[in-house]
This record gives sequence, C-alpha cells and structure tokens, in this order.
Amino acid sequence: MIVQPAANDAVEVYFTPVDLVLLRSYEGIEPFNRALEIAQHRAETYPHDLAPPYILHEPYRLVAPYVTARGRELAMPPISGEYWSSGKSVRFRTVPQLRLVENSQAELKTLMEKDGGPLEETESSLSMGIEPELNRTVLRVNAFDQDMRHRLARQYGGLIAVQWEPFAHRATLAQEAISSGSRNGPGDRLGDNVQGDSALLWPFPGDIAADCAVKGCRCAALST
Repeated sequence: MIVQPAANDAVEVYFTPVDLVLLRSYEGIEPFNRALEIAQHRAETYPHDLAPPYILHEPYRLVAPYVTARGRELAMPPISGEYWSSGKSVRFRTVPQLRLVENSQAELKTLMEKDGGPLEETESSLSMGIEPELNRTVLRVNAFDQDMRHRLARQYGGLIAVQWEPFAHRATLAQEAISSGSRNGPGDRLGDNVQGDSALLWPFPGDIAADCAVKGCRCAALST
C-alpha cells in the first residue's frame, strides 16, 4: 500500500500490512528457485547491464530485469539445469520474462554497501535491503517525515524507496537482545519515532541476525 507516492523531489513511502511470504503457497516453486539462483549469478557477473531478478507468483514466473541493450541479450536465454529432490533427478527449463528497469545491480549494490548511506540518515532506520520487484534499495523505518523523503530524493534519486513499519523497534547493540530473540510488546502510537533500549520488533517472529541474513539486508544496529 503506497502511503506517499514518489515525486520528483520526494521518495515513495509504502506500508505492507501483511507479509505476503506468509500468505503464499510455495508448492512446486523449487525449479524456479534454482533458475533464480542462476539468474542472480548472471546479474552479479554483468552488474552494469542487469538488475536483480525475482519470482512472480500465481503462476510462477522468473523475471529478469535489464538496463541496457546488451543486458536484454544477456537476460534472454532460457535457464535450464538439474537438481536432486527426494532421491530423484529433476530437470528444469525456465524462459525468463524480460523487464526494462532503471537501476542496475551495480547501482543498487553500491548504495546498499555505502558507508554513511541511507541507513545512517535517521534514528528511525531499521534496516536496508534491495527489493528486486521495486528495482529499488528499500530503507525500512518506523517513522518518517517529509524532510526525510526530500533528503533521500536529493541524495539518491530513484535508487531508493522507504518501507514504513510503524510498530517495529530498532535493535540495540546489546548482544543479549540479538542472541535471545526477545521481543517487546507492540510499539507506541502509529507513526511515533520509537527509540530506546528495546530489542528489534519485527511484525513477525525471527531473530534479527537471521532475518537480515535471509533477506540480504543491513540492520541499523549491526551496521554501527
């Protein structure tokens, strides 16, 4: 759900009431996961021509974004392979769905790894990661204002969007909070800038370090 649409001088802010990961059926997705791994390798090999790939659901489709004419040629070939499942060999062949996008793998990754980048812009920052379907680096925050939107747009343009998670707490550096996976109750009023010594409260369970490892994101507390 878009809370504040992108403008020439302000980045998009969106809110996800329910994580779609929890609602989807993943039956039969494994061949597409395997193809996605190969497509990701392509993007890493040609980072200035390609962008991060992703899987669409219902029905499953592998999307291979590109940013240059050369990238279109690189993304076009079908992906095939073989893997073992339950003691049996499974062959797969997937024809990628091509999509022209603005931001390359190299640009998005550079912003993700930038020291003193978006993650350090505000105390409301929670984590940052690449969202392939948006073709943006996404900064997760528990509070935002218009100044933040304008500031991010000035510095990073169309490379970034903001995901608003009003009930999430920022993690502390305390190893106890990270390792125990402890959670506080729901956060303050909707939109409050939640601060303090609470452990990170994601909308759904999961240890902070493990959550970031799975999503490939950077967490605010772990980046300082």
